[in-house]
Amino acid sequence: MQIKQLIGVVLCPMFLLTQVAFADDTATFDQLKSLEGEWSGILNSTNGDSSDLKLKYTIRSNGSALLEESTETLNDEAPVEMLNIFNVQNGALQTTHYCG
Repeated sequence: MQIKQLIGVVLCPMFLLTQVAFADDTATFDQLKSLEGEWSGILNSTNGDSSDLKLKYTIRSNGSALLEESTETLNDEAPVEMLNIFNVQNGALQTTHYCG
């Protein structure tokens, strides 16, 4: 898989969401699936802290779900792992978040 660099703010502010709906959900889901691969970069917080961030996107369940795995490491602290699963249910884009 390719490693892509992402510096600055993470493209997916969905860490804090449990469910969300968008206007054009199928098209939005297809755009999210284009993130498939591994991404890494620096997450800069508003308090001045910076942490290493790694994201991995995999298309699962015969294309009906997108799994986002994230690992954030601040300084020498233990990494924090989180998961998001995106899919379309009844025409609406859904995401389920699992905190680390």
